[in-house]
Amino acid sequence: AVVEESLGVKPGDILVVKVYSGASGVERTLKVKVVGVMRSFLKGFVGAFRLNLVVVPLDWLQGSIDAGPFVNTVLITVKDKAQVQPLYLALKETYRDAQVYTQQSLLDTVTKVFTALNAVFSVISGAALTAAVITTFAVMSITVRERLREFGLLKAMGISSREILLSVVVEVALIAAVAGVAGVVTGFLGANVVKDVLLRMGINFDVPIAFRPHYAALGMAASLAVALIGAVSPMYKVARLRPLEVMQLWR
Repeated sequence: AVVEESLGVKPGDILVVKVYSGASGVERTLKVKVVGVMRSFLKGFVGAFRLNLVVVPLDWLQGSIDAGPFVNTVLITVKDKAQVQPLYLALKETYRDAQVYTQQSLLDTVTKVFTALNAVFSVISGAALTAAVITTFAVMSITVRERLREFGLLKAMGISSREILLSVVVEVALIAAVAGVAGVVTGFLGANVVKDVLLRMGINFDVPIAFRPHYAALGMAASLAVALIGAVSPMYKVARLRPLEVMQLWR
């Protein structure tokens, strides 16, 4: 048998395994010789939980518990795709208690799963973007409130609302650009750190993490768009400012 390292045995040891078979759960005690030890792929990922796997040949196990020959999976390959559906229907009709799948049905199932995951992640992303817009709006509103006298004095000096708005837009764009770059760098480095941590924990997660410039550009564009959307209302307030109103608000 090949066993998981969490059982604390080594090749050559004799392991006693209890197997429960049948509808009534009859207990059988089997002795197996350890020929190999495999690393736990869940080590460090779910705490102290272990699978305690013991892998033995299927025919030997069936003979040891008098279960008889049993097959749980049959793979059928056809040369003509047109025969897939008729064969599927024939198998369903012949083996009513069996679960029959075609390649297309499995692909459809996987597609549905990923579609559901995309929907969940879209909702999470939408909530995050909404929170970012609200936060930007709040920060810009506070900033405008604190700089009312400055904007009023600029208007009193003859600077047009358009020029003031342009300066605010440039300021928001610069902040958003810096935040976007910081987010891209943090995300890329953070992904590599998480990967290294998982590998050090013994989890086989050696997935290459590549830097994609178009995704980075998309993230920075989203950062700029969120910042500008959140700043629309405060900027509109700046555009309507009058020097006299500023002095009244500042009292």
